[in-house]
Amino acid sequence: MSLTGETPDPAFARVTREVSSGSVAKGDARYKALINSIDEGFCVIEMIFNPQARPVDYLFLEANPAFEVHSGLIDVVGKRIRDLVPNLDEHWFEVYGKVAATGVSIRCENYAAGLKRWYSVYAFRCEGADIRNVAVLFNDITERKRGEERAALLTRLSESLGSVSHEADIARVALASVGTHLNVDRCYFVEHDESVHLLHVSRNWLRGDSRDLEGMYVPADFGGAAWWEKYSGGNLAVADVTTDPLTVDHAKRYLDIDIRSYATRAFRREGYPMVSLGVTETSPREWALEELRLMDDVMARVWPMVERARTERTLRETLELRVAERTAKLQETISELETFSYSISHDLRAPLRAMQGFAGVLEEEHGDRLDSTAREYLRRIVRAGERMDRLIQDVLVYSRVARAETHLERVELGGFLAGILESYPHFGADHARIETVPPLASVLANPAALTQCVSNLVSNGIKFVAAPTRPHIRLWTEAVGRGRVRLYVADNGIGIAPDRKDAIFGIFYQIDRSRGGTGIGLAVVRKAVERMGGNVGVESKVGKGSTFWIELEAAPRT
Repeated sequence: MSLTGETPDPAFARVTREVSSGSVAKGDARYKALINSIDEGFCVIEMIFNPQARPVDYLFLEANPAFEVHSGLIDVVGKRIRDLVPNLDEHWFEVYGKVAATGVSIRCENYAAGLKRWYSVYAFRCEGADIRNVAVLFNDITERKRGEERAALLTRLSESLGSVSHEADIARVALASVGTHLNVDRCYFVEHDESVHLLHVSRNWLRGDSRDLEGMYVPADFGGAAWWEKYSGGNLAVADVTTDPLTVDHAKRYLDIDIRSYATRAFRREGYPMVSLGVTETSPREWALEELRLMDDVMARVWPMVERARTERTLRETLELRVAERTAKLQETISELETFSYSISHDLRAPLRAMQGFAGVLEEEHGDRLDSTAREYLRRIVRAGERMDRLIQDVLVYSRVARAETHLERVELGGFLAGILESYPHFGADHARIETVPPLASVLANPAALTQCVSNLVSNGIKFVAAPTRPHIRLWTEAVGRGRVRLYVADNGIGIAPDRKDAIFGIFYQIDRSRGGTGIGLAVVRKAVERMGGNVGVESKVGKGSTFWIELEAAPRT
């Protein structure tokens, strides 16, 4: 109950002023005309107290015609309220008894459970009369209060649904909200088969130990397909299945599943009821219009969300199936590539080595019988064989890099680079001047893949230098923001033309074929860096050397 100090509306004020001041005497024509003219319910009651001066009942002395409209009670004058409404809330006696005892008027909004209605009430003591007499002006505000409750529920429901996405969770939240708000035994979704042969209760919410309704049902058990097509439009409200003309012939089937009264509201697609929201009770119940409106609003909001969640689930499952199929095909392809790589490594290199071996034997044992042209041809065969062997090995390296699992770990570049430079003989001081510039950062990388990258870049820096310049290579690191680090490898080589800076990372591309190589080294670098989640690039000018960089994620601080 809420008490307010608000000023009464004009009708309240007029009656209050006229009656309480005594300017209109009870029983005269003006008094009757006044109370009969207002739209609000009006009555005068006499409070009945027990010996302990506590109010225990009240008697109706007067009532206007609007009283019946707002209260639903008829012919009340001369009768006690406990005889008319035996289960009336006790607080009403306390409220009216206090008005009678103190003379302080009261204005409140309250729910009368015995009448199942909300009222806005203004009560005051009738001055000049027996102090036990209280005048009451009231309005039935049930529809407004239910509308406010419906709006509040829909707001809470929208907030709750904002945090869920799976269809089962959407249905669970919606059914629990409606079931709790309407105080029913069960709340459920029943989906309609288009052929009208089956009804599917897909989800239900239960109060206490109410019977679970989930499952498939045959419309014939509840009136037949023709009956269902005619009346199921989903918008039914049956107060008692044993007396309602629509259900009385099949009441036993309803009672078998603990349904005495029920209401359903449909969600339609192109005029066809796709699904209904239902509520049931095990005892008779009159369903209020506001309750049915609430169910309509819930269906309009919730079921499209369920359908969207189902569509997303279907798409996700389809996508997962396609991914699984493509993964299987990819694994099959990888297996074929591995078989192919094995074939290259063994079946192709074996005859190539035989060709090189026989050419060498021919030159060694029979070279003195060959003229200079024939011996030159033999040397070309040997060099071509060696180049072909290197090409095969480089292709295999690229293939392994592209397929290999790339586990990342913390790599301290200071010690890591020193180890690489020490392990490659042609990186020694007699071949090139190589220096690292501390401090060197730590990165997340795959040691084997990073070793391949650094060795390829340093080897190129040594190889592509114009004679008689001695190769000079510098390595350092810089933080580049967003938790990233760049490892730079700068050389004093021949440089790269601007229009070739992107092409050099392509497989088999060579800037200068006369310097040997297979054109795969930088392609291996790019692929390895990509597998480690990084980037690679180069800054260069012809004749001014090149600076390659590898960008990787910085290792977390320890």
